Amino acid sequence: MLYSCTALPLKLDVFLPDLLVPREWLAGYPAPALPALDWLLAQGEVTTTGAWPRPLLDAFGAPADVSLAALSAEGEGLEPGDHGWLFAQPVHLRVDLDSVALYPLTGQEISLSESAALVVELNRNFAGQGLLFDAPAAERWYVRVDRDQMPVTVPLRDARRGRLFDHLPQSRGSLSWQAVQNEVQMLLHSHPVNAHREMIGQSAVNGVWFWGEGDAPTRRQHGYQAVFGRAPLLAGLAGRQAGEPVLQPAMAFADIAPDVARAAWGIDALQVAFIRNDVEAWTAALLQLEREVFMPLRAALQGGRVRTLNLALPRQADSLMVALDAGRLEGAGGWWRRWRRPPRSWTSLQQAADA
Repeated sequence: MLYSCTALPLKLDVFLPDLLVPREWLAGYPAPALPALDWLLAQGEVTTTGAWPRPLLDAFGAPADVSLAALSAEGEGLEPGDHGWLFAQPVHLRVDLDSVALYPLTGQEISLSESAALVVELNRNFAGQGLLFDAPAAERWYVRVDRDQMPVTVPLRDARRGRLFDHLPQSRGSLSWQAVQNEVQMLLHSHPVNAHREMIGQSAVNGVWFWGEGDAPTRRQHGYQAVFGRAPLLAGLAGRQAGEPVLQPAMAFADIAPDVARAAWGIDALQVAFIRNDVEAWTAALLQLEREVFMPLRAALQGGRVRTLNLALPRQADSLMVALDAGRLEGAGGWWRRWRRPPRSWTSLQQAADA
Protein backbone atom coordinates (compact mmCIF):
# COMPACT_ATOMS: atom_id res chain seq x y z
CA MET A 1 0.00 0.00 0.00
CA LEU A 2 1.35 3.43 -0.94
CA TYR A 3 0.73 6.53 1.16
CA SER A 4 0.44 10.12 0.05
CA CYS A 5 3.63 12.14 0.21
CA THR A 6 1.69 14.70 2.25
CA ALA A 7 1.24 12.20 5.10
CA LEU A 8 3.79 12.66 7.87
CA PRO A 9 5.85 9.64 9.01
CA LEU A 10 4.00 8.65 12.14
CA LYS A 11 5.29 7.69 15.57
CA LEU A 12 2.38 5.77 17.05
CA ASP A 13 1.82 4.29 20.52
CA VAL A 14 -1.02 1.77 20.68
CA PHE A 15 -2.53 0.64 24.00
CA LEU A 16 -4.47 -2.59 23.67
CA PRO A 17 -5.70 -4.27 26.86
CA ASP A 18 -7.10 -7.82 26.88
CA LEU A 19 -5.25 -9.00 23.78
CA LEU A 20 -3.01 -11.31 25.85
CA VAL A 21 -5.45 -13.33 27.95
CA PRO A 22 -4.90 -16.32 30.24
CA ARG A 23 -4.49 -19.46 28.17
CA GLU A 24 -7.04 -21.42 30.22
CA TRP A 25 -9.68 -18.83 29.32
CA LEU A 26 -9.50 -19.94 25.68
CA ALA A 27 -9.38 -23.67 26.45
CA GLY A 28 -11.62 -25.59 24.05
CA TYR A 29 -11.76 -22.77 21.49
CA PRO A 30 -9.76 -22.83 18.23
CA ALA A 31 -7.02 -20.21 18.00
CA PRO A 32 -7.97 -17.52 15.45
CA ALA A 33 -5.68 -16.96 12.47
CA LEU A 34 -3.94 -13.58 12.95
CA PRO A 35 -1.15 -13.35 10.37
CA ALA A 36 -0.81 -9.55 10.49
CA LEU A 37 -0.66 -9.46 14.29
CA ASP A 38 1.84 -12.33 14.29
CA TRP A 39 4.01 -10.39 11.83
CA LEU A 40 3.98 -7.30 14.05
CA LEU A 41 4.91 -9.31 17.12
CA ALA A 42 7.67 -11.18 15.29
CA GLN A 43 9.21 -7.96 13.98
CA GLY A 44 9.24 -6.06 17.27
CA GLU A 45 11.63 -5.88 20.18
CA VAL A 46 9.87 -6.94 23.39
CA THR A 47 10.38 -5.60 26.91
CA THR A 48 8.22 -5.77 30.03
CA THR A 49 6.87 -3.06 32.30
CA GLY A 50 4.27 -2.72 35.05
CA ALA A 51 0.74 -4.05 35.02
CA TRP A 52 -2.11 -2.16 33.39
CA PRO A 53 -2.70 0.78 33.43
CA ARG A 54 0.94 1.61 34.21
CA PRO A 55 2.04 1.78 30.52
CA LEU A 56 -0.76 4.23 29.73
CA LEU A 57 -0.08 6.44 32.75
CA ASP A 58 3.67 6.45 32.07
CA ALA A 59 3.13 7.49 28.47
CA PHE A 60 1.13 10.53 29.59
CA GLY A 61 3.37 11.44 32.51
CA ALA A 62 0.75 10.60 35.13
CA PRO A 63 1.74 9.12 38.51
CA ALA A 64 0.94 5.47 39.16
CA ASP A 65 -1.30 6.29 42.14
CA VAL A 66 -3.55 8.79 40.34
CA SER A 67 -7.30 8.19 40.56
CA LEU A 68 -8.45 6.57 37.32
CA ALA A 69 -12.03 7.48 38.16
CA ALA A 70 -11.18 11.16 38.64
CA LEU A 71 -9.26 11.23 35.35
CA SER A 72 -12.16 9.55 33.54
CA ALA A 73 -14.70 11.87 35.16
CA GLU A 74 -12.70 14.82 33.88
CA GLY A 75 -12.63 13.20 30.45
CA GLU A 76 -16.44 13.03 30.60
CA GLY A 77 -16.63 16.77 31.25
CA LEU A 78 -17.20 16.55 35.00
CA GLU A 79 -15.18 18.71 37.38
CA PRO A 80 -13.17 16.53 39.81
CA GLY A 81 -12.31 19.40 42.16
CA ASP A 82 -10.87 18.38 45.52
CA HIS A 83 -13.24 15.44 46.00
CA GLY A 84 -12.50 11.76 45.80
CA TRP A 85 -14.01 9.86 42.87
CA LEU A 86 -14.89 6.25 42.16
CA PHE A 87 -16.33 4.45 39.19
CA ALA A 88 -19.78 3.10 40.06
CA GLN A 89 -20.02 0.74 37.10
CA PRO A 90 -23.61 -0.46 36.55
CA VAL A 91 -23.66 -4.26 36.39
CA HIS A 92 -25.98 -7.20 36.25
CA LEU A 93 -25.28 -9.59 39.11
CA ARG A 94 -26.16 -13.19 38.33
CA VAL A 95 -26.40 -15.63 41.21
CA ASP A 96 -25.44 -19.20 40.38
CA LEU A 97 -25.51 -22.22 42.68
CA ASP A 98 -22.19 -21.49 44.37
CA SER A 99 -21.07 -18.11 43.05
CA VAL A 100 -22.06 -14.62 41.95
CA ALA A 101 -20.92 -13.32 38.56
CA LEU A 102 -20.99 -9.69 37.44
CA TYR A 103 -21.61 -8.47 33.92
CA PRO A 104 -20.91 -4.80 33.09
CA LEU A 105 -23.66 -3.31 30.97
CA THR A 106 -22.97 -1.67 27.64
CA GLY A 107 -24.59 1.38 26.09
CA GLN A 108 -26.70 -0.96 23.94
CA GLU A 109 -28.13 -2.67 27.02
CA ILE A 110 -29.16 0.31 29.13
CA SER A 111 -30.56 3.68 28.08
CA LEU A 112 -29.51 7.09 29.34
CA SER A 113 -33.02 7.70 30.69
CA GLU A 114 -32.88 4.44 32.67
CA SER A 115 -29.50 5.36 34.10
CA ALA A 116 -30.71 8.86 35.00
CA ALA A 117 -33.73 7.48 36.86
CA LEU A 118 -31.62 4.98 38.81
CA VAL A 119 -29.01 7.59 39.71
CA VAL A 120 -31.72 9.94 40.99
CA GLU A 121 -32.84 7.19 43.35
CA LEU A 122 -29.29 6.55 44.56
CA ASN A 123 -28.71 10.25 45.21
CA ARG A 124 -32.00 10.52 47.10
CA ASN A 125 -30.83 7.82 49.49
CA PHE A 126 -27.11 8.50 49.83
CA ALA A 127 -26.85 12.30 49.83
CA GLY A 128 -26.78 12.29 53.63
CA GLN A 129 -23.72 10.00 53.57
CA GLY A 130 -21.67 12.37 51.43
CA LEU A 131 -22.08 10.39 48.19
CA LEU A 132 -23.12 12.00 44.90
CA PHE A 133 -23.70 9.78 41.86
CA ASP A 134 -23.51 10.97 38.26
CA ALA A 135 -24.14 9.22 34.94
CA PRO A 136 -22.66 11.21 32.03
CA ALA A 137 -23.21 8.14 29.83
CA ALA A 138 -25.75 5.35 30.11
CA GLU A 139 -23.14 2.68 30.89
CA ARG A 140 -20.69 4.85 32.85
CA TRP A 141 -21.55 6.00 36.35
CA TYR A 142 -19.37 7.77 38.92
CA VAL A 143 -19.71 8.63 42.58
CA ARG A 144 -18.14 11.62 44.31
CA VAL A 145 -16.83 10.79 47.77
CA ASP A 146 -15.31 12.68 50.69
CA ARG A 147 -11.59 11.96 50.51
CA ASP A 148 -11.41 10.64 54.07
CA GLN A 149 -14.04 8.01 53.18
CA MET A 150 -12.33 6.54 50.10
CA PRO A 151 -12.22 2.72 50.24
CA VAL A 152 -9.67 0.23 48.95
CA THR A 153 -11.16 -1.38 45.86
CA VAL A 154 -10.45 -3.98 43.19
CA PRO A 155 -10.62 -2.98 39.50
CA LEU A 156 -13.53 -4.39 37.56
CA ARG A 157 -11.24 -6.40 35.26
CA ASP A 158 -9.66 -8.14 38.28
CA ALA A 159 -12.95 -8.79 40.07
CA ARG A 160 -13.83 -11.38 37.43
CA ARG A 161 -11.19 -13.71 38.90
CA GLY A 162 -11.90 -15.69 42.05
CA ARG A 163 -14.81 -15.24 44.46
CA LEU A 164 -16.62 -11.94 43.99
CA PHE A 165 -17.11 -11.56 47.75
CA ASP A 166 -13.32 -11.52 48.19
CA HIS A 167 -13.13 -8.37 46.03
CA LEU A 168 -15.68 -6.15 47.76
CA PRO A 169 -14.52 -2.63 48.73
CA GLN A 170 -12.76 -2.31 52.07
CA SER A 171 -13.51 0.75 54.21
CA ARG A 172 -10.79 3.05 55.51
CA GLY A 173 -13.07 5.57 57.22
CA SER A 174 -16.33 5.51 59.13
CA LEU A 175 -18.45 4.73 56.06
CA SER A 176 -19.13 1.01 55.58
CA TRP A 177 -18.69 0.42 51.88
CA GLN A 178 -19.97 -3.12 51.96
CA ALA A 179 -23.17 -1.78 53.56
CA VAL A 180 -23.33 0.86 50.81
CA GLN A 181 -22.93 -1.84 48.16
CA ASN A 182 -25.70 -3.96 49.71
CA GLU A 183 -28.05 -0.99 50.01
CA VAL A 184 -27.40 -0.03 46.38
CA GLN A 185 -28.39 -3.54 45.31
CA MET A 186 -31.63 -3.38 47.28
CA LEU A 187 -32.54 0.05 45.90
CA LEU A 188 -31.85 -0.97 42.31
CA HIS A 189 -33.63 -4.32 42.65
CA SER A 190 -36.88 -2.67 43.74
CA HIS A 191 -36.80 0.23 41.28
CA PRO A 192 -39.54 0.45 38.60
CA VAL A 193 -36.86 0.64 35.90
CA ASN A 194 -35.81 -2.91 36.71
CA ALA A 195 -39.36 -4.14 37.04
CA HIS A 196 -39.96 -2.94 33.48
CA ARG A 197 -36.67 -4.40 32.21
CA GLU A 198 -37.47 -7.81 33.62
CA MET A 199 -41.00 -7.67 32.22
CA ILE A 200 -39.61 -7.24 28.69
CA GLY A 201 -36.89 -9.85 29.15
CA GLN A 202 -33.88 -7.63 29.79
CA SER A 203 -31.26 -8.15 32.48
CA ALA A 204 -31.80 -6.14 35.63
CA VAL A 205 -29.37 -3.36 36.56
CA ASN A 206 -29.09 -4.80 40.06
CA GLY A 207 -25.67 -3.64 41.23
CA VAL A 208 -22.71 -1.33 40.81
CA TRP A 209 -19.00 -2.04 41.09
CA PHE A 210 -16.97 0.60 42.92
CA TRP A 211 -13.32 1.06 41.96
CA GLY A 212 -10.75 3.56 40.68
CA GLU A 213 -9.62 5.40 43.84
CA GLY A 214 -6.34 7.31 44.03
CA ASP A 215 -4.77 10.74 44.23
CA ALA A 216 -6.27 13.78 42.55
CA PRO A 217 -5.03 14.40 38.98
CA THR A 218 -2.42 17.08 38.49
CA ARG A 219 -1.52 18.85 35.28
CA ARG A 220 1.12 16.93 33.32
CA GLN A 221 2.86 17.35 29.99
CA HIS A 222 3.04 14.78 27.21
CA GLY A 223 4.38 14.85 23.70
CA TYR A 224 1.37 13.65 21.70
CA GLN A 225 -0.04 15.83 18.94
CA ALA A 226 -3.24 13.79 18.89
CA VAL A 227 -4.92 11.14 21.00
CA PHE A 228 -7.28 8.64 19.39
CA GLY A 229 -9.80 6.37 21.05
CA ARG A 230 -13.13 6.33 22.86
CA ALA A 231 -12.30 5.87 26.55
CA PRO A 232 -12.92 8.84 28.88
CA LEU A 233 -9.69 7.90 30.68
CA LEU A 234 -7.80 8.77 27.50
CA ALA A 235 -9.65 12.06 27.24
CA GLY A 236 -8.75 12.88 30.83
CA LEU A 237 -5.10 12.08 30.23
CA ALA A 238 -5.02 14.05 26.99
CA GLY A 239 -6.49 17.04 28.81
CA ARG A 240 -3.55 17.16 31.17
CA GLN A 241 -1.48 19.02 28.57
CA ALA A 242 -1.70 22.72 27.88
CA GLY A 243 -3.56 23.10 24.62
CA GLU A 244 -6.13 20.47 25.61
CA PRO A 245 -5.90 18.07 22.65
CA VAL A 246 -9.36 16.71 21.92
CA LEU A 247 -9.86 12.96 21.99
CA GLN A 248 -10.58 11.82 18.45
CA PRO A 249 -12.58 8.66 17.75
CA ALA A 250 -10.71 5.93 15.90
CA MET A 251 -11.99 2.40 15.42
CA ALA A 252 -9.60 1.53 12.58
CA PHE A 253 -6.20 2.71 11.38
CA ALA A 254 -7.92 4.50 8.51
CA ASP A 255 -9.33 6.92 11.11
CA ILE A 256 -5.85 8.17 12.09
CA ALA A 257 -5.33 11.67 10.67
CA PRO A 258 -2.58 11.92 8.00
CA ASP A 259 -1.22 15.24 9.29
CA VAL A 260 -0.19 13.87 12.70
CA ALA A 261 3.41 12.92 13.45
CA ARG A 262 3.11 11.74 17.07
CA ALA A 263 -0.02 10.06 18.37
CA ALA A 264 -1.46 7.73 20.99
CA TRP A 265 -4.26 5.29 20.23
CA GLY A 266 -6.24 3.47 22.90
CA ILE A 267 -8.21 0.45 21.66
CA ASP A 268 -10.82 -0.93 24.05
CA ALA A 269 -12.65 -3.25 21.66
CA LEU A 270 -11.82 -6.40 23.64
CA GLN A 271 -12.48 -5.25 27.19
CA VAL A 272 -16.19 -5.81 27.73
CA ALA A 273 -16.22 -9.28 26.16
CA PHE A 274 -13.25 -10.35 28.30
CA ILE A 275 -14.73 -9.04 31.55
CA ARG A 276 -18.03 -10.73 30.72
CA ASN A 277 -16.29 -14.05 29.92
CA ASP A 278 -17.72 -14.05 26.40
CA VAL A 279 -15.05 -15.85 24.38
CA GLU A 280 -17.06 -15.85 21.16
CA ALA A 281 -17.65 -12.08 21.23
CA TRP A 282 -14.01 -11.52 22.19
CA THR A 283 -12.82 -13.65 19.25
CA ALA A 284 -15.09 -11.81 16.82
CA ALA A 285 -13.74 -8.47 18.05
CA LEU A 286 -10.17 -9.73 17.73
CA LEU A 287 -10.71 -10.83 14.12
CA GLN A 288 -12.14 -7.39 13.37
CA LEU A 289 -8.98 -5.83 14.84
CA GLU A 290 -6.92 -8.06 12.57
CA ARG A 291 -8.72 -6.62 9.54
CA GLU A 292 -9.04 -2.98 10.60
CA VAL A 293 -5.97 -2.42 12.77
CA PHE A 294 -3.21 -5.03 12.44
CA MET A 295 -3.29 -5.46 8.65
CA PRO A 296 -3.26 -1.69 8.00
CA LEU A 297 -0.49 -1.20 10.57
CA ARG A 298 1.65 -3.78 8.82
CA ALA A 299 1.06 -2.06 5.48
CA ALA A 300 1.78 1.34 7.03
CA LEU A 301 5.11 0.17 8.44
CA GLN A 302 6.11 -1.39 5.13
CA GLY A 303 4.90 1.59 3.11
CA GLY A 304 6.47 4.34 5.20
CA ARG A 305 3.34 5.87 6.76
CA VAL A 306 4.40 4.67 10.23
CA ARG A 307 8.02 5.21 11.26
CA THR A 308 7.88 3.69 14.75
CA LEU A 309 5.15 1.65 16.40
CA ASN A 310 4.95 0.81 20.10
CA LEU A 311 2.38 -1.72 21.24
CA ALA A 312 1.47 -1.84 24.94
CA LEU A 313 -0.09 -5.24 25.67
CA PRO A 314 -1.13 -5.82 29.30
CA ARG A 315 -1.10 -9.23 30.92
CA GLN A 316 -2.26 -10.19 34.41
CA ALA A 317 0.92 -9.32 36.30
CA ASP A 318 2.79 -7.08 33.85
CA SER A 319 2.65 -5.58 30.38
CA LEU A 320 4.58 -6.39 27.22
CA MET A 321 5.95 -3.48 25.22
CA VAL A 322 6.57 -4.33 21.56
CA ALA A 323 8.65 -1.73 19.70
CA LEU A 324 8.86 -1.71 15.90
CA ASP A 325 11.02 0.53 13.72
CA ALA A 326 10.28 0.74 9.99
CA GLY A 327 14.00 0.94 9.27
CA ARG A 328 14.70 -2.36 11.02
CA LEU A 329 12.09 -4.60 9.47
CA GLU A 330 12.79 -7.79 7.57
CA GLY A 331 14.24 -6.75 4.25
CA ALA A 332 15.59 -3.54 5.76
CA GLY A 333 18.58 -4.99 7.60
CA GLY A 334 16.77 -6.62 10.48
CA TRP A 335 16.59 -10.22 9.33
CA TRP A 336 19.53 -11.43 11.46
CA ARG A 337 17.81 -10.54 14.76
CA ARG A 338 14.84 -12.80 13.99
CA TRP A 339 17.20 -15.57 12.88
CA ARG A 340 18.89 -15.49 16.29
CA ARG A 341 15.74 -15.65 18.44
CA PRO A 342 12.81 -18.09 18.73
CA PRO A 343 9.73 -17.34 16.61
CA ARG A 344 7.23 -15.07 18.33
CA SER A 345 3.48 -14.96 17.69
CA TRP A 346 0.25 -14.01 19.40
CA THR A 347 -0.22 -17.65 20.41
CA SER A 348 3.19 -17.93 22.03
CA LEU A 349 2.75 -14.70 23.98
CA GLN A 350 -0.85 -15.45 24.92
CA GLN A 351 0.15 -18.82 26.35
CA ALA A 352 2.31 -17.05 28.90
CA ALA A 353 -0.32 -14.45 29.81
CA ASP A 354 -1.18 -16.16 33.09
CA ALA A 355 2.43 -16.44 34.19
